[in-house]
Amino acid sequence: MINFKKNFLINFFKEEIRSGTKNGITVMDKAIAFSPSKVAPTHPNVKLFDAYIELYSQIEKGSFNWYLDDDQDTKDAIMGINYVQTELIGNQGYEEDGILRYVIAGGLNIPSFKEAFSQNSMQGYYLAVENMGLDPNSFIPIDYHCPSAYVSYTACLRVEEGELVDNVWLVSYQGEELFDMEIGIETYFQLAYACKAVYEWQFDYMWRAKELKSVLHEVLPLVFPVDTLDLAPFAG
Repeated sequence: MINFKKNFLINFFKEEIRSGTKNGITVMDKAIAFSPSKVAPTHPNVKLFDAYIELYSQIEKGSFNWYLDDDQDTKDAIMGINYVQTELIGNQGYEEDGILRYVIAGGLNIPSFKEAFSQNSMQGYYLAVENMGLDPNSFIPIDYHCPSAYVSYTACLRVEEGELVDNVWLVSYQGEELFDMEIGIETYFQLAYACKAVYEWQFDYMWRAKELKSVLHEVLPLVFPVDTLDLAPFAG
């Protein structure tokens, strides 16, 4: 299991986010909180796998979100990228401020063990799964993103025959779609770390063979120093 304290708290946050600048773009921290867990999780009705237990042995819950510093130099640098002008503004119709705050951004939002199993019917993934005709109570979130005009998906595990299965499913609220990422949680968090948890990296990974242009491939290397990124897993 990835070491959350070392990789996300120390390496990512202190060394790269707070002090790092690239091409005039300053990356600022928005929120970060990884509370230490007091006890390894157990569930009376669901058998948990080892990596999941290790996750909640390291942290109680985790919230980590980054966005770009909203100054004129930042805006000029971003707006000068061809992909931003042609795809995000031209084809998708995003406004400049929305791109800076919500599209070229990222984060992890790991619910607490109790929250993950609370089966809150007001959560976006729950309603989407229910509308697909599946049992929403069998989906357990590991990386939760609030639905908005820009970010609308949650990564979940599934309970099958009383066992939590180490395979990540992505629930997209837009179109109410379900995607099998075909990876376990260790790989999920390793990939998130490798690409700075940029929003929608999950789709870049799943569709890597199609060689689609995206923020991850076209913009991220201009935001972060290239030697701190590992985008090889996202290549076709």
